[in-house]
Amino acid sequence: PVFVSEPRALDDVASSMQRLGVLTGRDGTPAATAFRDKIEALRARYADRRPVRVFYQVWAAPLMTLSGRHVISEAIALCGGRNVFADLAPIAPQVSVEAVVAADPEAVITAEPDARASDALAMWHQFPSMAATRRGQFYTLDADRLNRHGPRLADEIGALCVAIERTRATSIK
Repeated sequence: PVFVSEPRALDDVASSMQRLGVLTGRDGTPAATAFRDKIEALRARYADRRPVRVFYQVWAAPLMTLSGRHVISEAIALCGGRNVFADLAPIAPQVSVEAVVAADPEAVITAEPDARASDALAMWHQFPSMAATRRGQFYTLDADRLNRHGPRLADEIGALCVAIERTRATSIK
């Protein structure tokens, strides 16, 4: 028997926790409930905020992002962000540098192990016309927590929301 967990939405992450609990003979409901509660608290906290244009960079070469069909795009939205490539069809589309510059994101976000900044976002500094570059709104989140759809995902979505909120506060000035 093989158990496949491929969450397409944040609630699917909680449902997977419950199903894994059943498969392992443990009660996954407390973990699923705690996850849902954290997500709903974030959703309530950031509801009705001014939308922030966000480019989420998965990979630099080739340049890849996530569409609106990905769980991380849902997380961006619950924080009051708007994925600038949400309308693209593939779940992980390749995009051009020109398309990103034209989308004029206010924040550029990526994820690396332990949230260690790398050179992954350095290329964007050469585009001063982009709002994110003008305001220095580049963020590196913890890939281990954001890309593994388990209980720690909710905490890293909290860090994502903080980054988007900082961007929102900076753009008001």
